[in-house]
Amino acid sequence: MKGMVLPKTKQYIIGVTAVLVALLLLKFFLPLFRFPIPLGYDPGIYRFLFLKYAASFPLLPDLPRWAGEHPPGLLLLTAPFLRVGMPVEWLLGWIWNLFPVFLAIALALSWRGKEGKAVGILVLLTALLSVAYYDGFVGMYWKTYAALLFTVFTFRALEKKSYSAALFAFLALIIHHQTGLLLGLTIATWWALSLKGRLHDKRVWMTGGMLAAVALLSLLFYLPHWTAAVRDPFTSIYKLRGDLAPGGSFPDPSFYLRTSGILLALGAWGLILSFKKERGSLWQLAVLWTLPFIILRLVFYRRFFLQCDFFLLPFAALAIRDLWTRVRSVPLQTALIVIIAAQAAISLWVAWERVPTIDMDSYRAVQSAALKAPAGNTPVIALDNAASPWLLGALPDREVGGPGIFDLPGWKEEEWAKFLYGTDAERLPYLEQLPQGTLFVLTPLFEEYYGEHVKSFLADVCFTKKGEWVLESVCGK
Repeated sequence: MKGMVLPKTKQYIIGVTAVLVALLLLKFFLPLFRFPIPLGYDPGIYRFLFLKYAASFPLLPDLPRWAGEHPPGLLLLTAPFLRVGMPVEWLLGWIWNLFPVFLAIALALSWRGKEGKAVGILVLLTALLSVAYYDGFVGMYWKTYAALLFTVFTFRALEKKSYSAALFAFLALIIHHQTGLLLGLTIATWWALSLKGRLHDKRVWMTGGMLAAVALLSLLFYLPHWTAAVRDPFTSIYKLRGDLAPGGSFPDPSFYLRTSGILLALGAWGLILSFKKERGSLWQLAVLWTLPFIILRLVFYRRFFLQCDFFLLPFAALAIRDLWTRVRSVPLQTALIVIIAAQAAISLWVAWERVPTIDMDSYRAVQSAALKAPAGNTPVIALDNAASPWLLGALPDREVGGPGIFDLPGWKEEEWAKFLYGTDAERLPYLEQLPQGTLFVLTPLFEEYYGEHVKSFLADVCFTKKGEWVLESVCGK
């Protein structure tokens, strides 16, 4: 039996790893028990997309233009499981809560093989400390996290000279175009740097050809929605910059400088340290390529901060190991522990403050409206944009819209203002643009936000009540 007893060092490693994984599970599963609905803005949109792709699998579904902006990779991967009976709520619930933990473990294992057990364990710690990593989970960035997982696999496979890198890169490219763009820029730069002194090496050119073929093959999956998914997003990188560029639905980088300054400083220090050992690695280039998007404020520059933070996590782990081994005195090591504990406290506070984007009363109103909505194919429009995605998820087979979302009814902000605040006569031309029988869904949030204007809106003779939260337009074409 003595031979089965693990050495103390191994026991310590297993124990610390188990504690960190348990803390990650606690952090990412706690919202599942705190709130009856998922966090973030996108659960309803994902429910709609998951169900649409599952219903048409193995063919691609017929989607509205806005839905074509979503790359098909993740949706095609999940469709077979939904077709055989897996509840879609699993993908919006416990599977999603587990996924960031799985991704953190995958990143830790990759760096364990690269830099040793200590760094692998510390990667789990930095993932636990990261505010941006948690906010990506809060926003339910399914495609981003799935693409990051396959990007990690791609980098590790390329480092091990494995042809499986082609499959992993292909999956990352068809799952998320923004992460796919970062992956493409990173690999292209890494390959170009690898040509130095090896211009006549056939293996280098074979690798480049294989990766180029993968990139071209992935474009085929975007052809059905080329304009919405590829042309418009990428041309906007050049057309929209600075104040003109939409930042994306993610906190501003300045927020993370305040709440994650310690972790970001460690990541920057670790990145600098890594150049002493190697230059032009895939991991280094991934960080460096995110910086132009953030600094120049290109399209969705806020979203690129998530990738920047993610790829800095292992470098922060390198910095912690370096500081711990370099600083031998107990007071200085204690100071390092206190600094990390401070970052942990800030991260915990931010995570606790994150709540669902819709209040429960409005959520119940949307579900009630969806259940009681009269049968038919007439459009259904939520009167506040926070409720619109949830309404879409609840009514995936109806045409759903809302203020500034889903291309329905396609009114500009000033037109919505006239519709909501205007007189009956001012509202009539807008109702006449929609089919007679169009349904409008009210929520407590709508009533609270518009205050006294709600009374005149509800009194419009063009509306009839179809339940507590539903209005039907009797005017229209």
